Amino acid sequence: MTNPAKITAFLTTHKGQSYCDDCLAKKLRLARRQEAQQITATLATTHGSTRVTGSFSICSKVKLIICAT
Repeated sequence: MTNPAKITAFLTTHKGQSYCDDCLAKKLRLARRQEAQQITATLATTHGSTRVTGSFSICSKVKLIICAT
């Protein structure tokens, strides 16, 4: 499974929950956080995902988060 497919499947499975790029990269064991950032930036331009600045509950940092809608 490709990394974009992994992230899409993860977000769909956890619909309504928001995740930052750092935590997505860790949860999905991606080699680099930047890879998660590139994928989520692309997903945010498609129907079905929302990317906003907010506080993420796991790491408690204010940053860009993404959520499947």
